[in-house]
Amino acid sequence: MKKLRIRVKRVDKIRSFVSFFVVILILLGYILGSEFILDNGPSRETLNISEFYAKLTFSEEEWREAVQFREDVSSIGERVTSIPNTLVYRYKPAKTKSFTLNTNGFRGEEVKPKEKGELRIGIYGDSKILGIYLAEKNTIPVIVAENLEKLFPDRRITVYNLGVEGYDIRRAVNYAELTFQELKLDFVVFHTLLNDINFAMKTGNNELVPFREGEELFQTLVLNAEDAKRLPFRERSLLLKVIDHAFKSDQVKFFTSRKENEPLYHPLDEEQKKIAGEFPSVYLARLKRASEYFAERGLKTLFVFSPTIQTKHPLSKIEEEISLRNELEVQGFHDFFLTCFNGVLETYIREKPDLVLLDQSRIFDGMDTCFFDGMHYTPEASRISAGNISDKIAEMIR
Repeated sequence: MKKLRIRVKRVDKIRSFVSFFVVILILLGYILGSEFILDNGPSRETLNISEFYAKLTFSEEEWREAVQFREDVSSIGERVTSIPNTLVYRYKPAKTKSFTLNTNGFRGEEVKPKEKGELRIGIYGDSKILGIYLAEKNTIPVIVAENLEKLFPDRRITVYNLGVEGYDIRRAVNYAELTFQELKLDFVVFHTLLNDINFAMKTGNNELVPFREGEELFQTLVLNAEDAKRLPFRERSLLLKVIDHAFKSDQVKFFTSRKENEPLYHPLDEEQKKIAGEFPSVYLARLKRASEYFAERGLKTLFVFSPTIQTKHPLSKIEEEISLRNELEVQGFHDFFLTCFNGVLETYIREKPDLVLLDQSRIFDGMDTCFFDGMHYTPEASRISAGNISDKIAEMIR
């Protein structure tokens, strides 16, 4: 009996050792597999979840250009500076391989003296106009310029890229007020909305406060490449981040605990309903004031009602995942955007204010991924939007 007990103990020890060895092999395989995918899979050279999706939706050439853009942005460090007693922050001059920030404070080459008969158009807006992760040739202002050149071959037309990351209509209009005479503009375009709704959701429909002298700015356009490369493996491994999102995140908890027929998106609370209900009249009043201001100074004005991921049908798999992640991070995010968005359109149609609004709300319907990170356009989406804007400008200047 004693010998039998000894044998059983030995067998248990062997089994424990084998189990331990198998666990070690699994962990080792997981780590090696993660490293292999990081070096060879779709996440190669990506530093965050947005870049992961961009890598999946951009062509090989477009992705190479995106990596160069990111490296160039991170290499120049601090990019923007505020103008005291205004709502404006603008770019500092910089010259890189993929883009130029000129001495006037915007993306593009230096401003030349205006020629006789030249028509000058300034396109103001946020990072979608700036062209985050996009080569110069894929930015909306450059494509608009090319389209207008084809439509008006005998006319000299210049289009300036006045997009600045984080701008809403208030900052874009203030920027235009400060620069339209300096640039000798004849026509101004405003491409906003997403940041307007974001600000309303975070702080209500309150007015912005002008910058103070020496006020520091938080700059978040692109994760600094060198800092990201120094992160520990657990943090920099995009594979692990994706696994966290796919298998350990609140998304899984949500779907496993969700009751049948329960809506995917949270209903708005009373405060959110109030802010979203007030937003359309507040937003359109801002557009109307800007339209009147520039009309009095002899400039034509076009407001582009830009699409958002909440208005696109159908969403791609990537856009669905991003949309749900946004909702889980901020409850009511989806319905708040739709309420504000639809409210602006309904109010504009009903009240018919004296301004030109280009509705792009359904411009991406039927297409694959257009918002690679839920906000910014893919190169193809940028071309589609620019084509639509070009047609409207052509109609207004004929």
